[in-house]
Amino acid sequence: MKYTILFLMFSTCALAQCAITTVALPRGKVGAAYFTAITTRGCGTGLSFSTPGGALPSGLLMDNTGKISGTPTQNGWFWTKVAAKGSGSAATIVYWTEIAPGTPPAATPRAPASASGVKHEIKLTWDASVPAPSSYSAYRAISPGGPYERVASGIPAPAWTDSVTGGTTYYYVVTAVKDGVESICSNEVKAVAP
Repeated sequence: MKYTILFLMFSTCALAQCAITTVALPRGKVGAAYFTAITTRGCGTGLSFSTPGGALPSGLLMDNTGKISGTPTQNGWFWTKVAAKGSGSAATIVYWTEIAPGTPPAATPRAPASASGVKHEIKLTWDASVPAPSSYSAYRAISPGGPYERVASGIPAPAWTDSVTGGTTYYYVVTAVKDGVESICSNEVKAVAP
């Protein structure tokens, strides 16, 4: 009698599991544009992203396609849980992201040292900020404490002349601008043009 021995071998192929392949988010900087995209593999069609835990750094948003963009507004370390979901499979990952401090703003200028008025003009002068800013901006209000309206920007030196209505009292503050970052307002000065 002859026997035939039959060996059956079974092979199982694991289905590709959804995986997030972006292993880390890039470091950012306060005030600097930020962009990155989360990448995946094996997630199928209809892929969408969400942040079910933690929070992205303030100023950043993630859209439904996994693109993270914006301009960070606060420095520090932030954690967020990102979920990717495709047709029948999903994956999550937790990211820690560092946002470094931005370029320090220019030093706040002192209140304008003088505000002298001649017919329909008020001339403001103030001490230069140190370190030197790129430019200054002037703000004007008709009430003490504001609200202020920016009336000039890109002022190259610590002096500026405003054209105004005579006999009206105005209140001014100035700011310094360095590398696109504006300082806080100076103290206020009051002036009247004859």
